[in-house]
Amino acid sequence: MERFTSRSTSAKRMAAGVVFAVVGVATGFPRPAVASHDTCSIIALVPGGEPGAEALSLAAMNAVLPLVIRRDYVRLTVYDVRWLDISCVTSTFAFRVPVKIVYEPSPYLHISRRGTARIDGHYAIVLGTPTTVCVDDLTLAGLNLTDVPKWVDDGVRSLINRSGALDSFCFPLS
Repeated sequence: MERFTSRSTSAKRMAAGVVFAVVGVATGFPRPAVASHDTCSIIALVPGGEPGAEALSLAAMNAVLPLVIRRDYVRLTVYDVRWLDISCVTSTFAFRVPVKIVYEPSPYLHISRRGTARIDGHYAIVLGTPTTVCVDDLTLAGLNLTDVPKWVDDGVRSLINRSGALDSFCFPLS
């Protein structure tokens, strides 16, 4: 098999990504067997290109929200996604969401704060019926809780990222 270099064409990388995705699905993996690829040629087929894909993805993500992530004594609730940026060249994305963080280490201590978060990650497109988007390498890249010092934001963000609470997931595009 050809080893890809920086001079490889986007079409070759995309074709390899689709092949790995098909092979991965055929062999029972629920998501593509490739870590990164250029999805611009696939996204170009979406009416409206990248903005159209962002609108479809926003609708699909908001259909499964609110999302509640629990780890130890911390509960993170993610509400409606209001901003999404997709970069098809690197198959990466970033989105901003309102969040609620609850820290409850005992029945007698309950701390709750609302704020905003930015989540970054990688995506892959699995062609089929239906076409599926899988996201992974999720990172809570920014957190701004209301009425708390920045060191609290940074500590909570670090705790969530280290815990692996932001898991990979797939969703169909309708």
